[in-house]
Amino acid sequence: MPVIKFSDIPGLAEAIKRENDIRDASFLDLTTDICGVEIRQMTPRDWLILEGVENPLMAGDMPSPPQLAQFLWLLSPRYKPNAPIRRYLFGRKISNVNYLSAIRACWKYVEETFQDSPGSSGQNSTPYAGWTAYLVNRVALNYGWSECEILNIPLKRLFQYMKCITRHHDPKTPVHNPSDKVKGDHIRLMNARNELLKVLKRRMN
Repeated sequence: MPVIKFSDIPGLAEAIKRENDIRDASFLDLTTDICGVEIRQMTPRDWLILEGVENPLMAGDMPSPPQLAQFLWLLSPRYKPNAPIRRYLFGRKISNVNYLSAIRACWKYVEETFQDSPGSSGQNSTPYAGWTAYLVNRVALNYGWSECEILNIPLKRLFQYMKCITRHHDPKTPVHNPSDKVKGDHIRLMNARNELLKVLKRRMN
C-alpha cells in the first residue's frame, strides 16, 4: 500500500483549521448564539451542575423543552441563581426558539466544548477522586491558580492546558485531535478499496 500523504486527504486541512479556530476563539471570551439566544462558554462549575441534574444534552440525547430551557438558562450571561423573575423573563424570551434547531446547535456546542477533553487512560483501577478534583489539582500544581479560578475557567481552555501539561512532563505521550477521525476514515476507506481490488483480481485469475 502506498504511503498516505496527510496533505492529500480530502477535508483534513479544513478539519484542522476548524479545531484550531475553536481553540483560539476560546481565549477571546466570545459568546455563542443558539437560535438567537446568547450563551457563554461552559466552565467546570457549569459541567458539574448540568451533569448533576442529568441534562440529556450533555450526553448528546434529546431533551424535553424544560431541559433545553434549563441548559440555555444556566449558560446564559444573565444567569443568576434564585432569581425567579429574571428566569421567567428569560423563559419568555426563548419561548419562540425553534426546538429542533436549538437542540442541534446545543449538541454542536457541547461537542466543541469537549473536543480536547482527555481520553480514558484505559486503567481499571478504582478512582481515588472525582474528575473535577483531578483537573483542579493538576492545573493548580502547574500554574498555581486557586480552586475558584480554575472552576470558572472555560473548559475549552482547561482541556488545552491539560494537554500542554501532559506533553511538558512526557513529550512522547500521544494526544488526540478531532481531525484524527478524518485521517482514520480515509485510511479505512483506502484499506477497504485495496481489499476490494484484491478480491476482484482473484476473481479475474
